[in-house]
Amino acid sequence: MVEKLSQTEYLVRDELYSCLESLFEECSSVKVFRTLQDYSGNFDEIYNEYVALNLKNVEQMLADYFLDNVMLEGNKKVEHLYYVEQPVSTYLKFEALRVFVFNCLGHKAYATTLKGETDFVVFDDSAVVLLDFTKEGALKGGFLSTKPSDVQIALAEYDKLKANAVDYLKMVPAETTTKNGVNRKIKELKYNLKLK
Repeated sequence: MVEKLSQTEYLVRDELYSCLESLFEECSSVKVFRTLQDYSGNFDEIYNEYVALNLKNVEQMLADYFLDNVMLEGNKKVEHLYYVEQPVSTYLKFEALRVFVFNCLGHKAYATTLKGETDFVVFDDSAVVLLDFTKEGALKGGFLSTKPSDVQIALAEYDKLKANAVDYLKMVPAETTTKNGVNRKIKELKYNLKLK
């Protein structure tokens, strides 16, 4: 998609993280499209615990993720759209647990069988970031554009990919026992924090 954009500034990983954090804080709506089937090239502590079958640790870490984000994301409208190919990868099976937590945070998550060119994030109508990963799924950096016409190109691509999407957890169900454990922990947190 980078060749379709008229304004692109490449940011290396550390610059990109700062940019994403800043854009997220300032926006009210975020749309994320993911096309890779495995992001374990980045150090993902929760996924590593999942693969090692340390599921009690996974439950606690996902509950901690909820706690870390519940106050930050209160009024934001966040959508996640994943390309899912068959057979479903171990990473995307794990991601179903994270999607369950996303749902608890008020996010929407969808799965599509339409494959996009690249992972990207759209912030309101103000910015689009194309994410640049290694083939192992490690984030290297990304291309940023704040040009309105480029943002519209990205939004049109997102809408096209989402056209026949389904709820993520219908296509990739979360493993029941771990999901139930995470749910219990989140309900306890909500009760203790007096959250609805």
